[in-house]
Amino acid sequence: MAAMPTPAVAAAATKCTGEQHKEVDTIGPNLDLCITLCVTRDNSNNLKAHTKVRWSDDGGGASAGMEKIDVELHLQRNDSDYRIKTYNYAAATNMSKRGNITHSTDSYHSSTGG
Repeated sequence: MAAMPTPAVAAAATKCTGEQHKEVDTIGPNLDLCITLCVTRDNSNNLKAHTKVRWSDDGGGASAGMEKIDVELHLQRNDSDYRIKTYNYAAATNMSKRGNITHSTDSYHSSTGG
């Protein structure tokens, strides 16, 4: 009996950028924003993009006065967008002097690995 080839199963994986830092001038202490972007793939080849945003050094809170801090998150492959989400972090940074939030795109099933 001949063995039948089966499709390879994608290994679960997460890949992230290094943390990116941006300092924003405010009327009080400056707001330090740090952003990490990640892509996760599960064993079924479902992909999601994630953003981890944190702020510190007491630059948040009422003195921040941010109207808009938009982070647009794209799940891309070969320069094509498969999922896009935009998150506004202004309310969160205006309410708290420090914190962190993680958001994700909707899942996308890829028919190819890698």
